[in-house]
Amino acid sequence: MWFTQTTGNLLCHFDYYSTAIDCYDVPTPLSGPLGVFIASDNAVWITEMLANKIGRFDPVAKTWKEFPIPVGGFNPTVMRVETADGKIWFTGFTTNSLNSIDMKTGEIVIHTSSVTSALSLPTENTLDSKGNIWFSTLSANSLTFYTPSTNKFTAIAQPGSINALGVSVLPRGEIGMHYDSGVNSIFFTNLLTNYIGRYQL
Repeated sequence: MWFTQTTGNLLCHFDYYSTAIDCYDVPTPLSGPLGVFIASDNAVWITEMLANKIGRFDPVAKTWKEFPIPVGGFNPTVMRVETADGKIWFTGFTTNSLNSIDMKTGEIVIHTSSVTSALSLPTENTLDSKGNIWFSTLSANSLTFYTPSTNKFTAIAQPGSINALGVSVLPRGEIGMHYDSGVNSIFFTNLLTNYIGRYQL
């Protein structure tokens, strides 16, 4: 199991059998490593929230590569989606964006949400069976998804939400998000209301 130590600036590996923990310094100091994703290239990819970079760690060679994020996609938070075109997707927490990095070229493309405000604070993401990339919004009380084939964003407000200038009054603190193919639903957590929600697709 791979995990980050955000304040320790480390990427760590826990071995289930030996219970040994090995940690590796992220090259950029105070980078704020956060999200971790094991991609099809067998590398460990992380978001460096404070350094505004994406990191790639080769677990065999024990080497790093870092990719600076262009303006508009700052504060990468979580990456949990890989699409068939070889891209990994991550949220931009303070930039209202959902962004991609090409695993082969390292090219980063910024996709700014057109349906949520600059203060929506995108957090976690997930991929549904139709190729839509969903992401939670900490302050907007919306389930939002991006369709790569049409370059279109769609936002679905949670029931009972009152929006003012694109930010929900009494935000629910939506963070966790996961697509379950067995029931074709998006499950999500709301931090401030202490519940788990389900949206049937």
